[in-house]
Amino acid sequence: MTSDSGGDSTAHSAREANFSLVLGGPLFNLFRRTYLSGEALEYTPRRILVTSAIAWMPLLVLSLLAGHALPGSTPIAFFPDIETHVRFLVALPILIGAERFVHGRLLPLVRQFIERHIVVDAEIRKFDEAVASTVRLRNSVLAEVILLAADRKFKADRKFSG
Repeated sequence: MTSDSGGDSTAHSAREANFSLVLGGPLFNLFRRTYLSGEALEYTPRRILVTSAIAWMPLLVLSLLAGHALPGSTPIAFFPDIETHVRFLVALPILIGAERFVHGRLLPLVRQFIERHIVVDAEIRKFDEAVASTVRLRNSVLAEVILLAADRKFKADRKFSG
């Protein structure tokens, strides 16, 4: 077993890293450039309003233009479709509001792996590499594009199967 000072110097990068799944990546950088977020996830209400509006308003406008907004105009009219409204006006704001909570809890959780010796001294280098790999993946444009494509594919498959 190593002494505390030896363990601390070995585990320094994992415990002191700016590890966050929220602060970084292409979408976060877009939010920062458009003043929907700051360095420390400021402007959460603004981000909730704008993101919900961007997701929900086109559906409203297109439904109105196509004449599918009111009950009786089509089998699945826009206004009575509660699932759509809950998804964009309730679930999406909750997820965006949870970003700050997730960010605040994740770095201390990562540090606990080292401090509680869940990751043994011999494996700290691999642990630090895994943390660094996760940060690289979070910052990857390709990863975000793949996630969006997979989401579209999943939703399309679900729509046609049910």
